[in-house]
Amino acid sequence: HALAALAARVGLAAELVVVEWNPPPGRAPLAEALTWPDRPGPLAIRVLTVPAAVHARLPNAGRLPFFQMIAKNAGIRRARGEFVIATNIDLLFSEELLWFLAHGPLDPDAVTRVVRLDLGLRDLPPGLDIEEQLALCSLNVARVCAVDGSVEPAPAEARARFGHPAARFTGFSPAALAGLLAGAGQARPHFEACGDFTMLARAEWERLRGYPELPLQSMHQDSILLKMAMVSGLRQLVLPDPMRTYHLEHGMGWGAVEDR
Repeated sequence: HALAALAARVGLAAELVVVEWNPPPGRAPLAEALTWPDRPGPLAIRVLTVPAAVHARLPNAGRLPFFQMIAKNAGIRRARGEFVIATNIDLLFSEELLWFLAHGPLDPDAVTRVVRLDLGLRDLPPGLDIEEQLALCSLNVARVCAVDGSVEPAPAEARARFGHPAARFTGFSPAALAGLLAGAGQARPHFEACGDFTMLARAEWERLRGYPELPLQSMHQDSILLKMAMVSGLRQLVLPDPMRTYHLEHGMGWGAVEDR
């Protein structure tokens, strides 16, 4: 809902590809179980289902019900956009980030990353519009997943640094955007939370052949892809604040194995 609202607001022609991997029997499919925007505007929404029979063909299928990176590859291969972002469902994108995706400039020779802000919230209260949701997120930052590591600032420091009122973003001026992007190039891989926002041109995803298809837990496979992209010659851009993603805290939904 947030993605549709912001895409309409900033004029972003995009699609959301939701990959439903190995759906459990006897449960409603995601297309029916989730609520969808009544007016998605310029955002096309597709649910791609990978059935249990396909999952069963992979090694370790009986031990792991979900192969996140292989699922992402299935979505990336079928994405129609010129640029493709691999991301997850527990995130909100800032309006500034969506504005940049709509207006650019997007670099086809770069792998683009964003700093993730982890929230001290497990959910957002119902009934908030997108401006109120983003404002609430900005005031409840508990952790910053930055290039040089994850840090937990004091609450007052985090609010002073990231907090903002519930108001619409009117866009970057050319000079302001140029100033922000001037320092976006980063030689050090931004491994922190890289599975939550990794953008490449579709042609580069195809050249790299996506994530390594390892039938294992998904931990650090996103880091391998980022390293592959940089070793292959792509430069890394880390979009500066206020282009950001917010991450809702929750349990390990993908089920870490007990035996490390």
